[in-house]
Amino acid sequence: MSLPTPPSTSHRVEKEIRRLPTRMVVWKEEHEIHPLTVEGSRRPLSPPNVPVRSILKKTAHESLPLMEELRRETTPEPLDPLADLHYLDNPVTRIIAADAALRDLIESYSVLATRLRACVTGNTDADASWPLFQPLRKHRDALVSAMCRDLGRALETPPTDDDAKEEVRFLPSPEKSPKKKGMSAEGVKYARDLCTTCHAVLKLLSAVFTFPAIYGIFEDAHLSDLLTATLAIPLTSELPTPNARKTWALSVWLLQYQRLPAEVLLPARDRIAYALRRGIEGELGKEGKKGSISDGLKAIHDLSICYPSVFIPAFTDLIPSVFAQLLAPTLVLRAQACHALGGYAYGLSTLPTSASHSRAANYTATYLTQAPLGTPSKKPSSPVKDPAIIRTLRTTLGATDPKHAAQGPIWALSLLAYFIVMLGPQVYLDERMSKCITALSAVATRHTRSTVRSLACLVWRCMTWAYFRPLPIKLPHQQDEPTNESQETIEDSEGEADQEYTEDELRCFRLSMSQGWRVLSSMVDMGAAVSTIGALLTPASSPADSERRLTRALSLLTELSKRGGYSCQESLWTVAQLVSRYSPGGVDEDSGEFDWLKLLPFGLFSAMPGLLTTEFTSCAPVVKGLIGECAHTDEVRALTLEEITSERVYDCLMRVWSEGLRAMKLQWGEPFPVEILNIWTSLLTARVTAAQDDESELNYLSCYIADMLSAILEENSLDISSKQEDDDSLLALTSPAKPSHSKRRSPLPVYRWKPALKLLLVRQLWLIVTSVLPPDQLSAAAETLLAVVIKSEVNLVVDIDIIDDVRSQWASLCAEVIYHSDEQNLLAFWNMKQSKVSGRRSSRNWNENVRSCVWSHFLEKWREEHSSWEGAAILLGAPFLEPNIWDMSGEDLDEWKAFLQFTVDRALDYGVDSVSVVDHIAATISGRSSLSVTSSTRVSELLLGSFDVADARSLPSALFALANETLVDIYPPTVHNKVPSLWLLRTLTRSIDVCPVEISEQLLETLQEGMCYWIQDDQSVLTGDEYGMDVLPMYQTVLARMMGLPLQPSTVNNLAKLVESAFCGRADKPDGAISAFLEFWQLTYGSVPEPVDGWSDRIVTCLERSGLRSQPPVVEVSESLVIPRCFISE
Repeated sequence: MSLPTPPSTSHRVEKEIRRLPTRMVVWKEEHEIHPLTVEGSRRPLSPPNVPVRSILKKTAHESLPLMEELRRETTPEPLDPLADLHYLDNPVTRIIAADAALRDLIESYSVLATRLRACVTGNTDADASWPLFQPLRKHRDALVSAMCRDLGRALETPPTDDDAKEEVRFLPSPEKSPKKKGMSAEGVKYARDLCTTCHAVLKLLSAVFTFPAIYGIFEDAHLSDLLTATLAIPLTSELPTPNARKTWALSVWLLQYQRLPAEVLLPARDRIAYALRRGIEGELGKEGKKGSISDGLKAIHDLSICYPSVFIPAFTDLIPSVFAQLLAPTLVLRAQACHALGGYAYGLSTLPTSASHSRAANYTATYLTQAPLGTPSKKPSSPVKDPAIIRTLRTTLGATDPKHAAQGPIWALSLLAYFIVMLGPQVYLDERMSKCITALSAVATRHTRSTVRSLACLVWRCMTWAYFRPLPIKLPHQQDEPTNESQETIEDSEGEADQEYTEDELRCFRLSMSQGWRVLSSMVDMGAAVSTIGALLTPASSPADSERRLTRALSLLTELSKRGGYSCQESLWTVAQLVSRYSPGGVDEDSGEFDWLKLLPFGLFSAMPGLLTTEFTSCAPVVKGLIGECAHTDEVRALTLEEITSERVYDCLMRVWSEGLRAMKLQWGEPFPVEILNIWTSLLTARVTAAQDDESELNYLSCYIADMLSAILEENSLDISSKQEDDDSLLALTSPAKPSHSKRRSPLPVYRWKPALKLLLVRQLWLIVTSVLPPDQLSAAAETLLAVVIKSEVNLVVDIDIIDDVRSQWASLCAEVIYHSDEQNLLAFWNMKQSKVSGRRSSRNWNENVRSCVWSHFLEKWREEHSSWEGAAILLGAPFLEPNIWDMSGEDLDEWKAFLQFTVDRALDYGVDSVSVVDHIAATISGRSSLSVTSSTRVSELLLGSFDVADARSLPSALFALANETLVDIYPPTVHNKVPSLWLLRTLTRSIDVCPVEISEQLLETLQEGMCYWIQDDQSVLTGDEYGMDVLPMYQTVLARMMGLPLQPSTVNNLAKLVESAFCGRADKPDGAISAFLEFWQLTYGSVPEPVDGWSDRIVTCLERSGLRSQPPVVEVSESLVIPRCFISE
C-alpha cells in the first residue's frame, strides 16, 4: 500500500531549497574548465527571505554595569576541631535566633552540616564529651525546636499578594515575567526559600540521625520530635512549596539513611512504613534518576537489615508494593526492587518464627502462583499461562549476554533466593512452590557459564535453610490484599497467630517434609551438599530424629563422593571434619553451634554494590567471594566416638574414603593429599580408642586393616597416577620417599607410575597403622599383608629385573611389614627358614642387582627404627646364605661395614658386648654359606677388625671358625681376591698377637687348618715379597704366641700341623721360617725332656728339617709312592 504524495506548498519548496544534497555527487557529461582567476557564482546556502527582525526582546533601558562579586572570607579550620569549644557557635547561634532570616537559616544549616560531617565519623567515640558539641548541648532544646519549626516550613503555604509591590532590583527583569497564578514575585522567592530551608534541615539531620556521637547528645524525646517532623513531609498528601517531589525524595532518603536507636524508631515504624509505601507506589511524585521510589526501596533494604525486629513486621504488608516494582518499566527500578526484597528476606531470616514469616510466605506464594487474566483452565497450565514473574525469571535465567543486571540470570537467581527465604518451609509444603523453584533452578544449572551454575548452587543453600525452619505459625485468617495496619493491629494479629495444628495437619507436614528431602538432596555440587550435611548434623529434637538426620547425611555424603572431581574432594574434606576429633592435632571440643546465617551469605542479600552492580562478564570473583562466605566443612559438627564406631557409619566413611582414593590422581613425586592420610589415621584411632582392652575387637580390626590394604594391592583397576599425553617423553623426578642411600637412578617413566604410587600409598597407610595399633596386634596383620605383597610381586613390580623406584617401593614395603612381624618371617624372607604361610622356603630368581637393592632397603628400615640387634645380625648374614648369595660390590661392602657398626652399637644399648655380637653374626653365616666369593673375604676381615680380641674373656669360636673356613675356601685366591686375602691374613696376625693367653691355644687350633694352606702355599700363588710380608709374619706370630703357652707335649703336638706347615709346600720359602722355628724350639721345648712315646712325627720332621736332629737314611722307593709327611694325617 502506497501513501499519496502531499501537495506542493511554498513552505515545502523553501524547505527543499534549504536542504543541501550532502551525500550525492552528479557528474557532468562534458568536461568544463574553470579558470582560477574568474570568480564563480556561488549558490546561496539559505533562501533569500532571511528574517529581518530578531526574536530577542529589546530592552527599554540601558544595561547596568556588572557589580564585582564579593568574595567571602574562608573560616579557618581549627587544628583539632573536636577539642574546639567555639567551632559551632556561629551556626548554632544563628539557627536559634528568633529573628533569623530564611537566607541566614539556610546558610547556617549548611555550615553546621558541613562542619559536623568533616569532624565526626562513625568511629568517633559516642561516650566522650567532646568540646566541639558544647554549643549543641547548651542549646539543645532551642536547636530541636528550631529544626522542627524549619522542617514544617515545607508544609507552609506561601502568601499570595498580587498587588504587592516589587522591590527595586539591581538587575532588570523582563517586563512580562511568567508568574505563578495568585503569587507575586516576592511570594515565589519566599516559597523557594521555604523549600530550601527544609532541604537544609533534612541534610543536617542526615548527619544528626546517622552518627551516634551526635544523636547521643539529644534525648529520645528530642529525636522523636525530629523524626515526627520529618515524617510529616512524606505523609502529607500535597506540599504547597515548590520542588515537592525533591522534598519528598529527600525526606525518604533521610529515612533510609538514619541510624537512630531502636527505642526511637519503634513507635514510629508504622508511619515510616506508610511513608515508604507512598513513595514506592508513586504517590510522592514521578520517578526520575533519583526519587522516592528508588529511595523507598533502598530504605526497605537498609532498615530491614539494620533493624529487623523493628521494621520486618511493619514492612511485611509492603511486600506486594515491592513485588509490583519487580516488573517496573525501567531496569533500574527492577534492580532496586530486587535489592529491597533481599534486605527484607535477610532481616526476616534473623528473626525467630513469627506471624510475619507466615504472612510473608503467603504473599510470596500468591505472587508466584496467581493466574493471568482470564478463566483458569483445568488442564495443566502451559508456560504461556504462567504468571508474568515466572515467565520473566525463566527468560532472564536463560540470557547469555545481558546488558543490564536486571536482564540476566544474576538478577533472576538473586530474586529466586529471596523468594525461597520468604517462603520458608512453605516451599516444601506447597507442591506448586517446589515445582516452581526446582524448575527455575534446573534452568540455571544448565546455563552455559560456570559462574551462573555456581550461583545456582549457592542459591540452593537457601533451600537448605528453608528445610530446617520450624513449622510456620498458623494464622487465623489470610488477607489477600494488604491493608494499612496500625501498630496495635499488628500486635494483635501476631498475638492471635499462635494457633494449634491438628494431628492431620502435623501428619501432612511431616509427609511433605519427607518428600521435600528428595528435592533438597538433588543438588550436591559446589558446596551445596556440605551445607546440607552441616545442617543435618545440628542437634535434633529427639533421638529418632537425630538418627534419621545422620542417615540422610551419610547418604548425601556417599552420593557426593561418587560424582568424582571437585565433589569427591569435598566429600573427603567433609569426612576429615567428621572424624577430626581423632585426627592428628584434633581437639575434643566442638567448634560451636552451626551458624544458620552461613547458609545465607550476606553479599547475596545485599547486592548493591555487588552482584547487581557488576558486569555480567566480570561477576565470577564476586560469586567466588559469596561462596567463601557460606558454610564450609569446618562448620560441620564432628561426630562422637559412638557415632563413628557404629558399624554403618564406619563402613560408610570407609567407602567414601575409598571412593576418594580411586578418584585421586597424582604424578610421581607429588605428596598424597593430607585428607587421605588424616582420615585413615582418624578412623583407626577412633576404632582403637573404642576397643580399648577388648582383645577380640582389636584382632578383628587388625584383620580388617590387613584386608583393606591387601585389596588395594590386588585391585589391578586402581590407578591413581595422572596420565599425560606423551608417556614416553614425560618423566618425573624420583620419589622423595625412597631411602637416601639408594644409588642415583634415571627418572621413573610415566608408565611405571601406577605400581609405584600404589606401593607408596600402601606404605604410607601401613606406617599409620603401626603408629595406631598396639604392637602386639601388628604381627597378625603384618603376616597377612606380607603374604599378599610377596605373592603379588610380579603384578606389582611388573618387571622383576628392573632396578627403579617401583622395586625400591616394593622392597621398602616388605621391610616395613616384616619389621613388625615375627623374626621367623625375616628368616623366611631371606630363605633361612620355611615360611609360616606356605610351609616351604621361598624361591626367587632375582639377579644380584635386585638382591642388593632389596637388602639395602631392609638395612635402611632397621636403621630408622629402634630395632633389635638380632634382626640386624640376620640381615648381615643374608648376602652369604644360599640361595641368596651374591658377590657384594664395594658400595655394598661399605654399607655392610656401616651396618655392622650400627648392630654392634645397638647391641651395646641392650648390654651385649661386641664380641658376642660379632660371634653371633659369624654363627649366622658359618655353616650355611658359600665363602668362595670375594666379598666373603672382606666380611671375615671386617668381622675380625670390628672388636678387640684383647678384651675377650672367651674365644668367639664361631667367628674364628668362619675365618678358618674362609681361609680354606679362598685358597688359591683369584686375581681379584688376592689382595683382600692378604688383608685377612694381616688381620689374623694382629688378632693372634693380642689374643689373651687363656684362649690362645684354642684360637690357634681353630685357625690351624686355614693357616696351613697359606703357610705351605703348595701352588706358589704368592710372590716372594708377598709371602715374606704377610705369611711369614703370621707364622712368626704363631710361634711367638706358642711360647706363652704351657710347655706341655700335648700343646705342641696339637699344633704340630701348623708348626710343620713352614717346612712343607713351596720350596722357596724364606729362611726366616726355619730361624723362627729354631728360636721357638730352643727357647721352649729344647730344654724339655722328650716324652716317653717321643715327639709326634710332624715335630720330628721340623726338627730334622731345621737341623736340630739328624735325619734317618732315605729309603729309595718308587717315586709314585712318595707322600710328603705334611699331608699325612695323624
